[in-house]
Amino acid sequence: MTLRKKTLLITGFMIAGMVLLVYIIAQLVILQSYVKLDNDAANHNTQQAINVFTSRLQSMEKIIIDWAFWDDTYTFADGEYPEFVEDAISGDAFVRLNLNMMLFMNKAGELINASSYDLATEQAVDIPADVIDILTHDPLLTTTDEEFNTKSGIVDVGGQKLMVASAPILKSDIQGPPNGTVILGRYLDDQEVHLIGETLGLPVRVFAFNDTGLPEDVSRAKTQLSQLSPIFVQTIADNEQSGYAIISNMQGEPDLIMRIDMPRSVYQQGKQTLSYFIIFLILVGLGFGVAILFILEASVLSRIAALSRSVVDISESSDLHKRVVETGEDELSSLSKVINKLLNSTEQSQTELKHRLEELAILQNQKDRFFTHAAHEFRTPLANFRTHLYLARKRPDRADEYLGVLDKVTRQMTELVEDIFDVARYGERSIELHELFTSLGQLLNDISTDQRPFATTKGIEWEENFTTEKLNVMVDNARITQALSKIINYVISFTPPNGKLKLELTRSQDQAVIRIGSSSMNIRREQASQIFQPFFRTSEGSTVTTGLGLTIAKEIVERHHGRIHFEPNEDKGGTFVVELLLMNEVDATNKAPLLESQS
Repeated sequence: MTLRKKTLLITGFMIAGMVLLVYIIAQLVILQSYVKLDNDAANHNTQQAINVFTSRLQSMEKIIIDWAFWDDTYTFADGEYPEFVEDAISGDAFVRLNLNMMLFMNKAGELINASSYDLATEQAVDIPADVIDILTHDPLLTTTDEEFNTKSGIVDVGGQKLMVASAPILKSDIQGPPNGTVILGRYLDDQEVHLIGETLGLPVRVFAFNDTGLPEDVSRAKTQLSQLSPIFVQTIADNEQSGYAIISNMQGEPDLIMRIDMPRSVYQQGKQTLSYFIIFLILVGLGFGVAILFILEASVLSRIAALSRSVVDISESSDLHKRVVETGEDELSSLSKVINKLLNSTEQSQTELKHRLEELAILQNQKDRFFTHAAHEFRTPLANFRTHLYLARKRPDRADEYLGVLDKVTRQMTELVEDIFDVARYGERSIELHELFTSLGQLLNDISTDQRPFATTKGIEWEENFTTEKLNVMVDNARITQALSKIINYVISFTPPNGKLKLELTRSQDQAVIRIGSSSMNIRREQASQIFQPFFRTSEGSTVTTGLGLTIAKEIVERHHGRIHFEPNEDKGGTFVVELLLMNEVDATNKAPLLESQS
């Protein structure tokens, strides 16, 4: 097999292996992130379903206030207004308020009126005696006091679930004493569940918690649900998942299981994206393979072939005159020297090529890692942006709330973009520094004034210890302020409430030393070596940062020929140390023209 064929096969196998490896990693890492996003969305939708159900109960509490805190109801409970039922309680009232029944009891606990309406047939109906008995003897519904007090919840009446609300009968000015109780009821039937699903925009079903004939998926979910874990999500099919939530009765005991069926749209999009990514990777791999083969052909293979032909030609023709003339030796020695020279040249070329490829691989790896992190950082806020934009369209009555979230996400993404541009500009040395003779103590005082309110809002104690000695430096005030502010902001962000931040300024020979630290900062000792890497975040806490602040701060300090490092504590927390070269007025005056000429 020729060398060219071997090279082609090896390159092909390497590209295929690379694509396979990336595909496996993508399946294990990237696709799992889409699964997590889908689960998060399902948890959110399930919580929204609970909120919709709760809001419908709360709407009944608002309705009952109009009926219970009313002079006419108060008079009716005394038996002085018998026309109240005919005047106030009508079928239109039941339809308008979406109620199935109203019960009025006097202060002696006796039922004085019970009205019911079938919303489907739009006919007045009688309330079953066992339902009346359950409602009028439930102490949670009928116990009254003189305070502004309403109650709502779920009650089981003869195998049916009833959403109820009760309130003491008071006068219109909410004065007592209570003159009885009003109870409103609405059946949690298919129509009510359909309304909840319509509000949510997803199919919703409700099952009795203690039902022995639950569907298999609901039975599995029941084993995972509890008061401490009231929400559970499971995958039903490759394109479908369901969320489950416990609804408790008025005694606080699990009474219902609500199921919300949802498409796995994020996961399906992730699979499609992954397929496009693999196709793109294959095309890029083939392109790189062709380029590598072209480079190898031009710089290595053709030269080896030419060397072989030259040696064969010299051997077959025995014309070694030139070699002999150039070297001044016999034919064999001349041929040996030519071969050694060609071999040395080839070896040198191969070595240079290897170094070049290694450097390119390192740069490519750094770029790929940077863009991978950047894409990950943009994915979460974009997903959040898309979700709340969807919700704003679905729930225009809550548009202001969702627009507030969209505004916050936009600010986060803008901050991330600005930090990425800063990292790129500092890495390319495209930012000019405008250095001035500056009092470092005054600069730190200004930064402290700006950053201290952030620490105060988190309940973090702020301690300063500045040397009384006047320390001057030649720095770009805006850039050094940016660097120190990002470090202080980072320490505040990762220090828990009631923690303590310490800011010190001292002198060490010809260096000004700034120390910014917190003993309770959520940074472990083993993470210290990674802290200045782009997009690095500690795994502890829930602080949201761009992950580029410390990288930018390090670039700024080093551009000023300073040093920055992190000194971890034994357990967690530690101190950021920034060292800047001190400058006196004479040296600063001499340095200023030099800086202007360089700019």
